[in-house]
Amino acid sequence: SEERGDVSPLVAYTYDATRILLEGIGRAAREDDQGNLIIGRQALAETVRSTPRYPGVTGMISFDERGDRVLIDAAEECGLRVGLVAGVGGIDDAGFNQGAWQGLQRAGADLNVCVDFLASREPADYEENIAFFVQMGMDLVITVGFEQTEATALMAQRNPDLNFAILDVIFDPPIPNVQNVIFDVDEAAFLAGYLAAAWADLQDPDDPGIGYLAGMDIPPVMQFVVGYAAGLDYYNEQKNANVQIQGDVADTFTEPGVGLEMGNMLIDQGVDVLFAVAGPTGNGALAAARERGKWGIGVDLDQYVTLPRERGALITSVLKRADNAVYAAVEAAVGGVFNGGETSVGTLANDGVGLAPFHDYENLIPGYLKEELAVIRQLIIDGAIATGW
Repeated sequence: SEERGDVSPLVAYTYDATRILLEGIGRAAREDDQGNLIIGRQALAETVRSTPRYPGVTGMISFDERGDRVLIDAAEECGLRVGLVAGVGGIDDAGFNQGAWQGLQRAGADLNVCVDFLASREPADYEENIAFFVQMGMDLVITVGFEQTEATALMAQRNPDLNFAILDVIFDPPIPNVQNVIFDVDEAAFLAGYLAAAWADLQDPDDPGIGYLAGMDIPPVMQFVVGYAAGLDYYNEQKNANVQIQGDVADTFTEPGVGLEMGNMLIDQGVDVLFAVAGPTGNGALAAARERGKWGIGVDLDQYVTLPRERGALITSVLKRADNAVYAAVEAAVGGVFNGGETSVGTLANDGVGLAPFHDYENLIPGYLKEELAVIRQLIIDGAIATGW
């Protein structure tokens, strides 16, 4: 039988079918009063049936009318096969990895592309996961995050005929078969810092304070922090104010409990508005803000959507549009264009970064503050304000 790398079609078909069922189970499961996961057959069938076409590694996959059985239909070939290696936060981190996967799923649906992901439990998994996609015969492998720098470089050099894209990294010197994708998140974080300072000043005029929790002391994370602090400084300068800032580094992206504890410590130190830049660890810090009656700013995705429990505390989120970046890279590859060795940059100007809507706070944030943010945004785009990064 035809081989895809060293993996037989039977193994590939089984892999696709199992992945579809596991994703369906994840979406259909609910908790009972005792916290047990309940998965009803009807709910699972409805979930599977709601996805009429699934771009798997073997081809487009469809389901029967009842949604009971998975039917592999390899007749409709994929134009391209793309695999995404997620960072340790996983594709359900409500942030960067999830955004990248959403962009790839959208590309799969729109562009006749077969897509898949592999989650990484620890950094040691990166090289193995990339190697699996090489073996599966992927046309493009996308790696997410600074921590995958070494593994991506190694595997790209071992497989010079395979195209790669990496998010949050610039290889210098360039690697010919790797496209670099980065984001000027300091621009959007500057706006968030200004907004946070203004909100703290309004809500706690006697002792206003803002804070941040960083996941790791690495450039893509500290880029947020530097821009955020610079936005605070600009607010204090413009308003002759004295809003203070506190912050800490968790040294983990994957422990919400640690984020909850550290978030509470920052609030104890006087933080009114907490910016969480730490993946699932940061999600715990946002929970602390909600529980303590304070406010939070999300990161990467609009976390008002991805973290519904924290909605009441979220003023906005700093958007890092990994979804659009991944979609653009795949769309170019489908058109026969691969920008190997080059770097694409998401900015305020091209909507690669930005602030999410204010949602529940839309009518609470003063009109003058919204106008100031709009002016500052344009000044950053024009280069008239430095973000500190």
